[in-house]
Amino acid sequence: MPSKDIRLANKAGLMGFCIFGSMKKYWLLIILLALIQMPSFASGTSDSLLIVQLLERIAKDQVQSNHPDFFDGMFPSFREWGAWPINRKPDNNVYFTAITSFTLKNLAVKLNPKQQLGIDTIVKNAAKCYPNFLNKKKGGFYEFFPADNTFMPNSLFLKYFKKQLSSGEDADDCVMIFMTSKHPDSVLESFQKKLIKASNLSTKKINNTFKKYRDLPAYSTFLGSKMGIDFDFCVQTNLMYYLLGKKQDFGKQDEATLILLLENVRNRDYIFHPEYISPWYARSSVLIYHIARLLHAYDIPAFSPYKQQLIADATYLLGQPVNIMDKIILSTAILRLGGKLVNPIEIRDLQTFERSNQRSFPFFQARGSGLMSNAPKKLFSIQGAPYYFNFSCPTYNKTLLLEYLLEKQ
Repeated sequence: MPSKDIRLANKAGLMGFCIFGSMKKYWLLIILLALIQMPSFASGTSDSLLIVQLLERIAKDQVQSNHPDFFDGMFPSFREWGAWPINRKPDNNVYFTAITSFTLKNLAVKLNPKQQLGIDTIVKNAAKCYPNFLNKKKGGFYEFFPADNTFMPNSLFLKYFKKQLSSGEDADDCVMIFMTSKHPDSVLESFQKKLIKASNLSTKKINNTFKKYRDLPAYSTFLGSKMGIDFDFCVQTNLMYYLLGKKQDFGKQDEATLILLLENVRNRDYIFHPEYISPWYARSSVLIYHIARLLHAYDIPAFSPYKQQLIADATYLLGQPVNIMDKIILSTAILRLGGKLVNPIEIRDLQTFERSNQRSFPFFQARGSGLMSNAPKKLFSIQGAPYYFNFSCPTYNKTLLLEYLLEKQ
């Protein structure tokens, strides 16, 4: 509804219509209509300009050649220790490049043909770096860090302990790479077999989750035979996103993983125990974002009764003093779940966004607690415990903002 001032202006315009004659009445009406429409017009123009700025900057951020820390096609990301002294270092991982490509690829349908071509170029260039992260053993798959002797690049000591500390191939990076680049069917079939072999109860049983979930043959984060079973809520949503997209018959591992995700949602574990059920992401906002993305892409009727619950929890978290990125991904989640935003985020230009606290937003964390037995995992899952590394990527933050703007439109 127009404001009181605009309604008064309408009255003034009608008086002018009577006093100043037929020619002037049209000018007054035009001016009044412009005043009424101006707020929404200005907001839409601002979003459109910001979308263009974001696409240009994302393309510019992509490494072209001869970068000292990153391979060609990558988006630079960084690692910080979660407590003092905070030591920000470039981190050469494939994860952020793959999830940035995945997000952009999904957004392309909402853009014009020229912008779609730009995203296609970005995604193809990103794929050039993937072979550097492929395990060199026969039949190997993708790892978080380069598959040579590099581990925790730019660290003082940890980089020398790849053999002792590396988790090897992981499902998260594999599915994001598979969804953003072409691989032979034989490779994808081999991956699925290895994924099933690494799942709970296949050869090992998980001992570091709630007892009520330990008998579910759900998928694990890691693929290596030497790794223990690890349940991570966000990793499992990414896996189900990939597997549902393949439209294959469901096996018991697929069903069990969806049941586990459903129980995590029904019991609101994503609010009460985010670090425990998702040791590699650990933030309620990020967990809600992941499940909302899955439910937006695929109709899974069992989750329908809990969408309003997720919307309510996301809305509550939006009201807390959080990072601007938390607000962005929570807003996107609410929209994807079919909710409405009470106070939509308004960011006028790229410079304002880059000056915000988005730089300190950790989308991903490395606690190592997913690899621990239950007692130490609980200790490392205490909210606010500083025993972890935060990982962030400025380009991915821009991509998440782009995603929100397009979803809001």
